[in-house]
Amino acid sequence: MKNANSLDTQTAYLWIIFGRHNSPLSKDFSYYIEKLVAWCKINARMWAFIGHDKDLEEDGETPKFRHIHGVIILKEGVKPRLSTSLNRLAQITGLPNEDIDIDSVGQLRSCVRYLTHADYPLKQQYPLEDIVTNLSKSDLEGFFDKEECYITANYLIQLVTICNYSVVMILREIGLKNYAKYRNVIIDLIKELDA
Repeated sequence: MKNANSLDTQTAYLWIIFGRHNSPLSKDFSYYIEKLVAWCKINARMWAFIGHDKDLEEDGETPKFRHIHGVIILKEGVKPRLSTSLNRLAQITGLPNEDIDIDSVGQLRSCVRYLTHADYPLKQQYPLEDIVTNLSKSDLEGFFDKEECYITANYLIQLVTICNYSVVMILREIGLKNYAKYRNVIIDLIKELDA
């Protein structure tokens, strides 16, 4: 659970879990996701959500509570406090604040990949098709390809803006091999988009 100081952080990059151990989601995932997507269409530039209903507890047998993972990147220039975002998301979904965990995004690539448990082979694997997002299929798939991923122009444009024109953040997201391959394009995009 977050303390008051951590919720005082301002960020446009939100990592959210809807539903908690003591209060699993009572309605179908689509009920909550539809409300979130409607809000994101107005307030966010990127979002991705997935419902998890097949996870198991550490013992490998007991079903884990039903929950939704989500990544939201708010529109350019919007950086509310996490506490403000928590209140808004609670209002949108009709869930109490206590049923939502919220944090800032560390690495976008890792968060998006976690939606399917891509890097956690011992956890339930969810299909890419279960992700509800505004990313194109090829841009979404770019997060899941390992080193030699096919990177589209749209993906690079989104990545540059999502990473706030930071070469370090871009490098973390696509890896050294892809950065070396697309370095000149990335530098040109940073110059063009940050102008």
